[in-house]
Amino acid sequence: MSDDQLHNLLVEHEYGLLSYDSILTSGTLRLFQSYAITPIAPKLPLFEREVAECNAGFLYENSMEDFSEVIKQIKTMSIERRKKLSVDNYHKADSVKWHGSLAEYLMHLS
Repeated sequence: MSDDQLHNLLVEHEYGLLSYDSILTSGTLRLFQSYAITPIAPKLPLFEREVAECNAGFLYENSMEDFSEVIKQIKTMSIERRKKLSVDNYHKADSVKWHGSLAEYLMHLS
């Protein structure tokens, strides 16, 4: 997929699904956020810190039942709330220091 194709795909979506069993970092999460895409992610420590703490997305347990509940929440959400989630995600990505070492970033988190 070319950069242009990826860009066109991302600007057309409001939500992005991240389906990991385990993860330490997520470039895809930052990519979603930089396009103001609201993430839907499993309840893993990274996503609890990066999504739940800033209330800018949805987390689900590793079950179809819980995932279905998240989808129900999304379907009934107001347009104002959906817009706020998008803006909050963009601001989260915009606030990230995009240069420097991983060690510096990790030290900043603790």
